[in-house]
Amino acid sequence: MIDVYLGRENIFNPDLNTYAYEIMYNSNSSGENIVGKNSISAALSIIQTILDIGVANITQGKTAFFNLNGDFIKKQKNLPFSSELGGVILTINDDEIDETLINAVRRLKQLKYKVILDNVRINHLTVPLLHEIQGGRIDVCNYSRIAANDLLKSLNQYQIKYYADNVPDHQTLEFCKSVGFDYFQGPFFIKPQVMHGKRLPSRRLFVLKMLSSLYNPEIDIRDLEIIIRQDVSLGYKLMRMVNSAYYGLNSQIESIQHALVLLGINPLRAWLSVILLSEIDDQPGPLMSTAIIRGKMCELIAEMLPNEDISSYFVTGLFSILDTMMGLPMEEILQSIPMADSINKALLQGEGTLGSVLHSVIAYEQSNWQAINLPKVSIQQIREAYLKAIAWATELTNSNLL
Repeated sequence: MIDVYLGRENIFNPDLNTYAYEIMYNSNSSGENIVGKNSISAALSIIQTILDIGVANITQGKTAFFNLNGDFIKKQKNLPFSSELGGVILTINDDEIDETLINAVRRLKQLKYKVILDNVRINHLTVPLLHEIQGGRIDVCNYSRIAANDLLKSLNQYQIKYYADNVPDHQTLEFCKSVGFDYFQGPFFIKPQVMHGKRLPSRRLFVLKMLSSLYNPEIDIRDLEIIIRQDVSLGYKLMRMVNSAYYGLNSQIESIQHALVLLGINPLRAWLSVILLSEIDDQPGPLMSTAIIRGKMCELIAEMLPNEDISSYFVTGLFSILDTMMGLPMEEILQSIPMADSINKALLQGEGTLGSVLHSVIAYEQSNWQAINLPKVSIQQIREAYLKAIAWATELTNSNLL
């Protein structure tokens, strides 16, 4: 099996729920599109490796879009994945468009594959293709707002969906919605919307206060029990969590105090943090999933390193998105929550082993393979940590434990 980096990027609908995923992949950390750079046989080998690894495990039943180039589409009569599993993001130059390509795309359409033309444009070469595709993708950073609006108006005569790519922030997202884009990709959903001069929503304020109490370095088991009892739903969810299959305990835990004694303060802090953050209900669902995946992936990598406090890694990954969830600068949040100095330095300056692991986890998440800096961990180990973290987060969020 080829060593290959494998990732995914959310494709959102207007409600910011995940509609599909773009599959990101590379075998050498260069960041280049494998299928566009290799021979057909090499491309098939890499795609088959990805399928063997288990694309279905990271798409959660949603469509997986693969980047394919014109040469691959022309020469490969049958795609190595079904139309139920995946679709195609077609990356081509105008000089690749000919009758053979158009017929190949038409055949995919007949087989129920969704085909999105990357960098969609209108000219005498692309017009025949626009009648056969189901979507067109536009990198909104390459267009002025006027130019993007004009392009969409010109495309209205074709029966296609519009995909906004590389949406950098929420202001651009709102513009894209207003001019008629149907789907959205980009880093906007993890970018903080800082609430200058505004009062925090009551639930966020409650969560922040609870986290501040939870991470008080002077806290003991009795204090922690008092904190949990302040919120009935928190205690209920904690008891369900510790009595679930996640812990596989031989006996039923009957009280919060029993759970605290049995599991210890730090593991309980981590679980309580997950439960509290899941109660922030005015943020997109994929944001909480991203936080859990980061936390679990940091923890799994820490298990490969000597003499590391595993729970600190989980909390660091989980809290790395706290500024986005709260709508506050990270510095301000950490002034309210008395975290360990190593976690603060990792979150604010990226320092220490904690910071290095977090940096590499975020780099992997964003398919920035070249920025991964874990010399003692192999590509395969990093990929396995990522896939296990996704599976764990999916199971957790689908289990009704949160």
